[in-house]
Amino acid sequence: ISDPLVRKMLGIVRELLSIEDLDELLRAGVELPRLHLGVERCALWLLNIDGEHFRGTWGTDIDGNTTDERLHSCSVSDLEKTLSKPFQSMEGWILRGDAQQTWTPEGNRIEGRGWNTIIPLTGPEGNVGAFFQDAAITNAPLDPHLQDLMTLYCSILGQLAARRLAEKREFFLSHGLEEVLVAADELMSYDDLDMLHRGIVELARKRLGVVRCGLFVADPARGETIYTGTWGTDWDGNTTDEHRGQIDIRNRDIELAKPGMTEVASRRWRVMQPFRMSWFEPDGTRIDNTKGWNALHPLAIQDRILGYLCSDPGKSGDALDPRKMELLSSYCDLAARILDRFQTQAGLREAMVAAEQATRAKSDFLAAMSHEIRTPMAGVLGMLRLAQKDRTMSGSTRALLGKALGNAESLLNILNDILDYSKIE
Repeated sequence: ISDPLVRKMLGIVRELLSIEDLDELLRAGVELPRLHLGVERCALWLLNIDGEHFRGTWGTDIDGNTTDERLHSCSVSDLEKTLSKPFQSMEGWILRGDAQQTWTPEGNRIEGRGWNTIIPLTGPEGNVGAFFQDAAITNAPLDPHLQDLMTLYCSILGQLAARRLAEKREFFLSHGLEEVLVAADELMSYDDLDMLHRGIVELARKRLGVVRCGLFVADPARGETIYTGTWGTDWDGNTTDEHRGQIDIRNRDIELAKPGMTEVASRRWRVMQPFRMSWFEPDGTRIDNTKGWNALHPLAIQDRILGYLCSDPGKSGDALDPRKMELLSSYCDLAARILDRFQTQAGLREAMVAAEQATRAKSDFLAAMSHEIRTPMAGVLGMLRLAQKDRTMSGSTRALLGKALGNAESLLNILNDILDYSKIE
């Protein structure tokens, strides 16, 4: 405890304990050792939930400034090529030859020469991340005493990071189903199909923590495998108009056949990685960005697929979490039923409008015909009444005229009734 660096490290730990947000904890975990322990350059990467990939969090550029490395990733197998043992069996710091690297804001990696160490972040159930260090700014020599101290620091930081990760996941899952129901209730309030499509995308982001997603719906005119865009999400998380975009489900099988492409799938969702994350501009242009994973969630009613909700981690670099995928699938199941009900009601509304138009056309026809027939009928009645005034006709003829007049008046009454009926309709 008499070692000044140890006292400083304990002060850092106390500060880290007060940070509840995971991202703030990780950033402080990089910045505080530079500020208080004399660490020149460092970076912290976390192990994905699949256990096979690392994703970046925060690092240090060649000028000693903090850099956002959340878009970067690497496989555990690639890292282990520079180690003498499997990553999960690491217990202390390891010197990794003379290779150094720096990430630029544009995502380019700059290679350098000098010592480089890696220290595992140890959690309750194994290593949860890796802490990298070098002295690329001053080329200072390696200090074994500082590395021993940083090993202790990383074991504590690993416990804190694992706890915050578990809290974040459990909070999301415990509240996730409730958020799904709230989102579904809101979707049922829409009375416009296009707004419903937009709501499905935006509520997935707002309620379920989806970083980026887009909705593509079935278009019978384009075939069974082609789905038309509706609304999506750009790289900054804003809603985009993707009505001119489209996806062909067959292309995923083509992509899957490429070397290095893998698929994680369940009964209700499919994820491909590494997959180029993209979105569509309003003019239909597809914009491709960095590689990550891409999830495909069907909106289906039994065997009938109404559309697909595509999602990816965007610039957050979040790892694939199968539990979140299942929760999002539950949301898509409810959205599919709401969308199907809306389409059914829309069909009924169209049928009702068509029926009303047919009834109106019938009424208009009856009214017009009644008017057209009543005009000559009035002439017939007039002629019959004039003929009855002839005193020279025989009795039998007068009787026949009387019958003709009575029938004509009955027909006129029927025409008047038809005209009145059409007015009521």
